[in-house]
Amino acid sequence: WIVSMAPQGTEEWLSARRGVTTGSMAKVAREKLKDGSPTKPTITYAKDTARARAGCGDGEPVYVNAAMRFGQEQEAHARRAYEARTGYMVDAAGFIATPDRKFGVSVDGLVFDEPGQRGGIEIKTIVSSNVLFDAVIGGDTSEYIDQCDLNTWAWNLNWIDLCLWAPD
Repeated sequence: WIVSMAPQGTEEWLSARRGVTTGSMAKVAREKLKDGSPTKPTITYAKDTARARAGCGDGEPVYVNAAMRFGQEQEAHARRAYEARTGYMVDAAGFIATPDRKFGVSVDGLVFDEPGQRGGIEIKTIVSSNVLFDAVIGGDTSEYIDQCDLNTWAWNLNWIDLCLWAPD
């Protein structure tokens, strides 16, 4: 396994994930239409990843909108709230990729709750009222499950907590 401890968003972190199917895109990477064929976003992501993997370019630039920037700013607050609520201390985690660099993820933190038990947290800052009500009230966390599953597998975690953070 290849591990980079570079902070998220840095050039070193971006380089570590270039050409790798990432956790944040895991859902898109495996989407299929009813007939079993891949969706248009799946095909586009596969092409961009293949291009970057071949060293022919970076593919599409990493997309960051205002809500994503806000989420990055809020992550430290969410982590502290998680620590206060659970009593667990959260350690930094970098980016981990398979030895063939086909898959990789950056979990938002590693947690050691008792000897031999290793967990992680995946933080999602909720900005939209629709997402808040769908995820928290309706219990629909399907948007995040593929990323959590890939993190659990790659980091060899016993468990992962999905932290839905609404700063208000």
